[in-house]
Amino acid sequence: MDRQKVILRPYQTRFISSPVKFSAMVSAWGTGKSMCLIHKGMFLSEHFDNNLGVIFRKEWTDLRDSTMMDFEQYTGLKIDSQRNIKLPNESVIMFRHLEELNNIQNMNLGWFGIEQAEELEGDNEYYTLWGRLRRENSSLQGFIVANTKGGNWIKRVFKDNSIKDSHGDPISELIEATTFDNAVNLRKEYLDSLEVLRVQKPEKYNRFVLNSWEDILEEQVFDINKLNEWLIKFKDLKPIQCNIMCDEGVYSLLECTTGIFRIFERVDKGKMYRIGADVAEGIMEEDLDRDYSTACVLEAKTQKQVAKIKIRCKPDVFADYLNLLGRYYNTATLGVEANNHGHAVLAILQREHKYPNIYYKEVLDEKTKKKTQKFGWVTNSSTKPLLINIHAEYIHSGKTELVDIETIKEHKEFIQDEDGQYRGRAGFHDDEVIGCSIASMMCKLNLYYDPTTDWTSPQYQMGGDRAYNKKYRESQMDIYMRRKLH
Repeated sequence: MDRQKVILRPYQTRFISSPVKFSAMVSAWGTGKSMCLIHKGMFLSEHFDNNLGVIFRKEWTDLRDSTMMDFEQYTGLKIDSQRNIKLPNESVIMFRHLEELNNIQNMNLGWFGIEQAEELEGDNEYYTLWGRLRRENSSLQGFIVANTKGGNWIKRVFKDNSIKDSHGDPISELIEATTFDNAVNLRKEYLDSLEVLRVQKPEKYNRFVLNSWEDILEEQVFDINKLNEWLIKFKDLKPIQCNIMCDEGVYSLLECTTGIFRIFERVDKGKMYRIGADVAEGIMEEDLDRDYSTACVLEAKTQKQVAKIKIRCKPDVFADYLNLLGRYYNTATLGVEANNHGHAVLAILQREHKYPNIYYKEVLDEKTKKKTQKFGWVTNSSTKPLLINIHAEYIHSGKTELVDIETIKEHKEFIQDEDGQYRGRAGFHDDEVIGCSIASMMCKLNLYYDPTTDWTSPQYQMGGDRAYNKKYRESQMDIYMRRKLH
């Protein structure tokens, strides 16, 4: 390793040269954690002939795209196809991830290093690797680098306590540093940018810049003041609990205590409506913590919530309910989440109910190079942040208005965790949040639908993801109606 290019700070030297059996460098952004882990591993492998060490990380993609690339950059060495490095003194450094931990258990290690150890949920992997430190003629050291993550296992093992040998003597060491401890090696523009983070996101600044161990505060996604305002405003609003009946093409409400639908405003024949639907797997046991199938109806112009469904039922039954709900609300534009069981719901809506106003997106077929229609809203790692953020923006601005108390409360428990993932807080569901978010997205896309048109003429009743101020051409709709859905 070309150490001439590295000017080590005191805390970095302390970690790399630490003689204790177990050391941890828990430090902020820009403190050189990866460099120090690689430097320490190389030092132990070069110092002891025929040594065997492993650099471990939880996820394979992070190991490949970050850790291994950093190693090659810092050392100038090339990792082979087996993800190993063999040094001239016969020492070997391996690169492995969580799913390969069982294979490591059969090896006699001289050292191990874990990068971003806070990614691990607990200390099981750490102590498993510890149990493999038994190689002859080596220092038998285990070390980690990490960011703080509240009161997690690293804090319990290294900060709140220390690891002791059989005589009660400490054999562990914790090295900490803030971003400013390495300021001499960081660009001024970067350091200046941290002031913006301090103002905008103080909890992230404290954790990732000042290296705070305070418990992580999960971030509220939706405007809490707006949600609390609605809780007061609509606390006495009682929905109509009912079923929807169809008599010769006329849809009406039948009030009953066992009704599936919650109606806050009856249909206005002169208005347009948007529906967002989140489909669960259909397990109906009420005593289990299962997800619900939900639907949210927004009036298109005001984006006010006018109706909802929240139920545990099979996908085919939920498709029947969506058909009735959509047709009652002037054949509303229907956006169904096209993940997992959502595909079954979409197929039934098209094949059996021939629902004419389902959201779709035109995509280019890679093989035929022709445009094809993909029905439903696909939620993935790319589209979910867009979906949630648009809904959050509409709530904050007052453009969307929720009226159901249960729906509002679920929004209050929806968070973005420290890993950036959107979810309901532990112990809470987020099914209504997803349904409402899709309904907001349907409003944003401004899909065309004219409720005054005879809905038996489907060439005028098609949704899409483009904003049109005219009806779809009849030829396009003829193609749609001839689609084979079997």
